[in-house]
Amino acid sequence: MKYEQIAELLNGIAERFEWDKIMEGDKIIGLKQGKQNISLEPGGQFELSGAPLETLHQTYAEVNSHQYQVKAVAEEMGIGFLGMGFQPKWGIKDIPIMPNVRCVTIVELIYP
Repeated sequence: MKYEQIAELLNGIAERFEWDKIMEGDKIIGLKQGKQNISLEPGGQFELSGAPLETLHQTYAEVNSHQYQVKAVAEEMGIGFLGMGFQPKWGIKDIPIMPNVRCVTIVELIYP
């Protein structure tokens, strides 16, 4: 996905499910709701950093809620998701780097 699609997805989640937008200049780079955050990572993936919870059952409910919210907005955009830790078809140079400072810095440090 290109940044513009990811921005549309994050904006949709924020508006529909009452998340606060995390902005860097005029670019959305994440979401915050209570003690939960959704962060945008260098290759366009985003991840949930959950709130500190007391039980595994609460964590399970939090993750399921996150997946429901992402899927609800993404399906309307014609986007599907896989829970993967890597991109099996692309090389590093083929992955679009997100425009926020943290992501650009990480990539410059790891792949000079």
